[in-house]
This record gives sequence, C-alpha cells and structure tokens, in this order.
Amino acid sequence: MKRPTSILNAILVLLALAASGCASDAPPSGGPTDPQPREVLFSDPDSGSVNTSPSKIRLLFSHPVTARQLLYAIHFSPEVDNYHVTVNGNEGEIVFFNRFEANRTYILTLNKSLLGNYTLPFATGAKLDTSSISGSVQNADLSPAASAFVMAFQNPGTNGSTPDMRNDRPDYLAQTDASGSFHFSHLAPGSYSLMAFDDSNANMRWNRSTEAIGLSCYRAVPVGSKNIALRLTGPDADHPGIAACRPLERQLLELTYTEPVEPADIDIKEILIHHAKTHKPVPVLDWYSPVPASASTKIRVLCGPLKTGEPYIITDRKAGTNKVLFYPTRFTAEKLPISISMTPADKSSPGYMNTVWPELGNTAVISFSRPVTKNAIRSAAVLSESGRRTPETLEYALKQIDARTFSMQPTAGFRPGAAYTLSIDSAAVNGNPPEESVRTTRISRFTAADTSNTGGISGTCWSPRGPVIVEARASKGALPHRVPGVQKGRNSFSYAMTGLAPGSYTISAFVAEDGNEQELYRQKWRPGTLTPLTPSAPFGLHPGNVRVRAQWMAESIDIDIMNTAPGTITPDSLKGGSRIRSLRNQQQPSPQKPEPSVQ
Repeated sequence: MKRPTSILNAILVLLALAASGCASDAPPSGGPTDPQPREVLFSDPDSGSVNTSPSKIRLLFSHPVTARQLLYAIHFSPEVDNYHVTVNGNEGEIVFFNRFEANRTYILTLNKSLLGNYTLPFATGAKLDTSSISGSVQNADLSPAASAFVMAFQNPGTNGSTPDMRNDRPDYLAQTDASGSFHFSHLAPGSYSLMAFDDSNANMRWNRSTEAIGLSCYRAVPVGSKNIALRLTGPDADHPGIAACRPLERQLLELTYTEPVEPADIDIKEILIHHAKTHKPVPVLDWYSPVPASASTKIRVLCGPLKTGEPYIITDRKAGTNKVLFYPTRFTAEKLPISISMTPADKSSPGYMNTVWPELGNTAVISFSRPVTKNAIRSAAVLSESGRRTPETLEYALKQIDARTFSMQPTAGFRPGAAYTLSIDSAAVNGNPPEESVRTTRISRFTAADTSNTGGISGTCWSPRGPVIVEARASKGALPHRVPGVQKGRNSFSYAMTGLAPGSYTISAFVAEDGNEQELYRQKWRPGTLTPLTPSAPFGLHPGNVRVRAQWMAESIDIDIMNTAPGTITPDSLKGGSRIRSLRNQQQPSPQKPEPSVQ
C-alpha cells in the first residue's frame, strides 16, 4: 500500500523541481505580526564574497518566512537549476545539487514582494564582476513601471549570434523600484540587449501571452550606460495587431492589442469576425474604449449574434495580420440606466475645453455609460450661450469619438470668456417617456477659458535625429497635447507648448517615423519587435512632473532622448518660471549638445 504514496511523492518532487527548486517548511514560533519591513540580517556567504562555490546559501531574516514564499522569491543570474529550499522560522537555506561554474559572478535576487530590492553577489573566481547598466521603465502612459523586471542578454551571445530574447534565458535580471528605476550592478564586461516586462503575477518570469514588454532603442547596450529608457506597450505577438480576445457578453468582446491604440487607429470596417469552420462572417457594429479619453491596448467591440461554444476568428486588418481564435460566452449583463458625464463639469469657471481630447481643440465632451446613437443625443441635448441677456440656443457639430463618447462644438466655435449651458435629457437618451415631477435633465454651466487662464511649457529636446514630437500628459492614461520640435542644432530641438490648463504634467518626446506635420496626432512611436530584433524608436522623459500655472511659462523643461544623465530636477517643480506677456515672443535657450553614453 506504500507504493502509490511513494509515486505521488515523487511526482510532487518533480513538479517542484520543474520550478527550478523545491521547498520544505518548519513552523514559525508564532507571536504578534511585526510591522517593521522584512530584511536580511545575515548571509553565508557574505555579499561580495570571492573564491567561493557554496553548496548552500544561508539567510537570516528579521521576520519569519515560509518555504513557499522564499522559493517563489528567488532568482539567480545567471540562472541556476536544481536546488532545495528549507525554512525554519526566520532562517532560510538554499541547498544546491550541482556545482557552480568556475570564474563566474552569480547574483541571488529576492523578489521585492518578499523583501525590498535585495541582491547577494558572489564570485567563484578571484574577482567579482562590477560593470553596471542603469535606467528606468515606464508604462505605456509613461507612469513609472513599479512592478517590472528587466532582462539582460549578452550580445553577441556565446555563439556570436544575436540573442533570442523570446526563447533564451536571460543572463541577468533586475527589478524596478517604486519610481520605475532599475540597476544592474554586477555585470560581466560587454554589451547587452535589454527587455523589460510587467510582472503582473509577481512570479519573476515573463508570461508572453499576458504581460506587456518594452525594448531599448539600442540593439546592444554597453556596460557603464546610464538612463537607458524602456517603455512597456502590449504583450508580445508573432505579428502586430490583436494579441487576445476575451468575450465579456454574448455580443461584447474585449480586444487586447500588441501596442496602445487611439480612436483614430480604429476602423470597424477593418475588424473582421468569421466562424472558424463555416467562415460565415459576423457583423461588427461599433466599438468603445473601456477607459474614456485614453490610449490603451484594450478596446471593446459590439458585434452580431455569436453561437456559444463555437470557434470564431477575429482580426484587425488596419492594425496588423494577427488572427485570434475565441469562443463566445452566454453571459448577458443587466442593462442599467445610461449615466451621463460632461466636460467641462457644471459650474466650471473657467471651463477648459482641450483637456480631454487635445487633438480636437476646444470642444465639450459627453461620455455615456453605455453606447448611444447620434440621433439620441441630438434629440436630448441643447447647447446655449447663457451669458447674454436672452440666452441663445446654438447650432452645434456633434462628432462621435467612440460608441460612448462624443464631442460637441458650436458651429462658430466656443468664444473665450463666454458663458454656456449644455443640457441633456437623460430620459430621452434612455428612450423613456418624460415623467411629471421627475427631473431628468443633466446640466453643465461653464465659462470658456481664455489665454489669461492658461499657461505653457518650453524647453529643448536632445535627440540623435528628427523629427521630434513633444508630448504633455495631464494625468495617468490621458491623451497628450503635442507639438513638433524645431531643430536648432545638430542634436537639439526647441519646443513651446501653450494653452495648457493649470496642473501637473508629464513631459516626454519621441522620434517619429516620418515628418508630416499636417498629421501631428497621427505620428506613432515605434515600440520595436522581438523577432526579428528591432530596437524601439528613441524616446525620452523629463524627470519628475512639471507644474503649469496660469499666465506663466515653465521654461527650460528639457528632455533627453540621447540617454545621458540629465541634471537633477525636483519633482513637481516649476523650473525657470516667468510671467507670460506674449507667448509668441518667448525666446528659447541656446542649446548645448550633451555627450551620449550609448552609441
């Protein structure tokens, strides 16, 4: 009767070894939880030890840990297989079944989910490698990627070829801190290809199908380089376009793209659905963004009837050639009443008209909780200029951005400083008859902002080439304000951005694929590809946020695309502010070319 148990135990051991190690626990001593952060009090071997090839590593923690916690928090650079983890309260031990390679530097990294950014370097030879590469990782919206890891692959590899970052094991791994910064501190001499990934499940391993990646703008980064910037986009895919399709309801699909998409990128005529066996097409009716007024990798598509349990294929011919197989769901959500939000909000004085969709200029934006039609809005919405003695109802242009979001603008445009009232009958939008004594009208009363209510930003962008596009984002995920950089020197481009609402902005720049200024908002930052390895387009980020104030120009807000260390900037600072008298007469600082650290 012991044989089945032995077989089961063997299977469990093999499964654990498949995860590069196995673990066993001894119960902790108990007691109240210590609120202090966990730290390593002692290690054997010591950090920085040389001429050592340990058969085991001992760690003493300030707080108790479990064997499972420690096992899933371990990563070795270069990777090490076949080890066992044992924990007894505050003490952990990693026992190795194979010897380390001679004359190599190894780094034990513990995931910050267990312990801050902890590394334990040691060398089997007489010398510890000390070369370094540092930089930062941003999310697609340029917020810090605090849950990212960066993989470094030696380039050229051991056989002299370019590394296959999709399939090869990384030579080194580093994790970002809360600001998105990373630092490799014990690299072997040479150059490395870098790839960042969003470790959304905190297992220190890249999940190709679900976790976003980011590439450097260099094929190989030499050691000693600083401020290397990587930007996460979408999951990896063999071809650009749709990476995944998740049915949410019977006729509602959520699509994930390989890179962020904006409203102008979507053409429902190019999104095709057909049955995988019969090839019968399914009509695509409309689409909308899950988060209004943002550029993200996800959109939602409304389509015709689908047969539950049957296979379907979807593709977006405009975005790329990827074809994705999916199976519909039978779930149907309860239809709640449509809610309405408007920008500018009620009683806004001044009301800023270019904050939601900067590309559209001065417009009011109406957002609904569910898709609606233009006809429904026209029958329910009234726009009037209310600052006059007799309010005047205005003719307006209505533009659909997606199925839930619309822009509205008077035929003659909004007059700066004028007062307006926008009212929408929610009962009419919902298709309900009006009810006596029940107020169903949503109202936004606002005064359109003028130049005295806005500020600006100016500076220099250092870039190895042009054309350069400079962007200002008011918040996480917001669509950017854009201006083209004007070349002033060999590697310098000046810019000035005016008409900005007061607030905090993230300032960035990228090298565009072409220089057609008539299509400023159609320019794309190229994220690069893994196969074949193609670096991303150069981009840079001004450190910290920039505060914009009414009637002030924030000057010398410089952006470094050339990946050299810029001067220290206090976050949320107003650098070199001056009172605006005439924004058109602002003089740009004379640029001086910095020295690039990466060629």
